Amino acid sequence: MNEFAKERSKEGSEATRYGRNIIEQFNPDEDLVFWQLKQEHTANNYWVTMIHPEVSALCPVSGYPDSGKITVEFCPRDHTVELKAFKLWINSFRNVNISHEDLANEVYNTLLAGLSPKHLYVKLEMMPRGNVTTIVEVGYSFTSLLKAGQLV
Repeated sequence: MNEFAKERSKEGSEATRYGRNIIEQFNPDEDLVFWQLKQEHTANNYWVTMIHPEVSALCPVSGYPDSGKITVEFCPRDHTVELKAFKLWINSFRNVNISHEDLANEVYNTLLAGLSPKHLYVKLEMMPRGNVTTIVEVGYSFTSLLKAGQLV
């Protein structure tokens, strides 16, 4: 049983709640938890918005840390994501050398595969570095679909 699984089940004396070991050993293929929604709600078209205001990763060129905020909007089909697992997964990027574009697309592709949502939108807003702010958007937001008249 890995550290994340031990912490979730409260087994093992070395398990640390929200600790460094949990974040460093987080494996989205095993630890990112998707829950089945109640069938009576899956017919409804509603949006879930998750905002993680403390995203961090390392620049793949300089190695300097980058930080920002990530917003995920999705219209569920029949699954949702466990918030604690989502938070730990996003925190696990803190020591990863990854571009802003790749980070936004990694989040989008992983959630798309795990959720199979009706709609999915990811917006990554990085803090300025060298007086430049990077914003990466993947998918279509609720607002853009509403404006286009293409809402489910």
